[in-house]
Amino acid sequence: MIKKLLLLLVFLPCSMMAQTMSGVVSDAMGPLPGVNIVVQGTSNGTATDFDGNYSLSNLKNGDVVVFSFMGFKDFKVTYAGQAKQNVTMAEDAQALDEVVVVGYGSVKKEDLTGSVSLVTAKDFNKGAINTVDGLLNGRTPGVNVTSSGTPGNGATIRIRGQSSLLGNNDPLIVVDGLPITGGLSSVNPNDIASFSILKDASATAIYGNRGANGVILITTKKGSSESLKVSVNMFTTYNTLARIMYMIQMNEDHDSVRSS
Repeated sequence: MIKKLLLLLVFLPCSMMAQTMSGVVSDAMGPLPGVNIVVQGTSNGTATDFDGNYSLSNLKNGDVVVFSFMGFKDFKVTYAGQAKQNVTMAEDAQALDEVVVVGYGSVKKEDLTGSVSLVTAKDFNKGAINTVDGLLNGRTPGVNVTSSGTPGNGATIRIRGQSSLLGNNDPLIVVDGLPITGGLSSVNPNDIASFSILKDASATAIYGNRGANGVILITTKKGSSESLKVSVNMFTTYNTLARIMYMIQMNEDHDSVRSS
């Protein structure tokens, strides 16, 4: 009997020290797959699955669990024996400026090995812009945007010059991971958050021959868990005469007398 009690005393603290915590990680839009979850200061960690679910074992009271995902603020939880812990990640606007969307995912600027240009909202052309090419024109090297001038027609875009004399030289347009046809004219400029322009073969390889003329990746705006924000765009124009020309009408009878 004494031996059994001793065994219980030995194994009971071990079972209390090592626990498991599980839950769902999401953002304002829904579950987040691929979120890194690690116990701070250790190599004990895991990642969320496609539905945002996770399960982290070998936890002890007082452990600090860190949830991290690119473009989001780190979320820390101190483990206190809870078996269920759901987490909502908040976007990090400053970190998003350092993230570049490429064909195979999202990477930081310093980790890029190919030729990629990032144009975010703060870099867009200002003013009364009603077309997507107006946002992009002149904002990145190696990309020439020529407006047709005809209502309804899209602009001509060339990345690093002509690549074919007779074939189609238009770059591939991808919106939120989905290739589209019809050019930039089919996209609402007010919905765009950023452009990632892939210029070289290594960056466009995932798209095959469709990316031979370069790829323009468009990321649209998404909802946020922050407080309500309202933005208003208003443009006003007025015309004035630069110079008024005064016209003097001469009397015909007076002119005839002078001529005689």
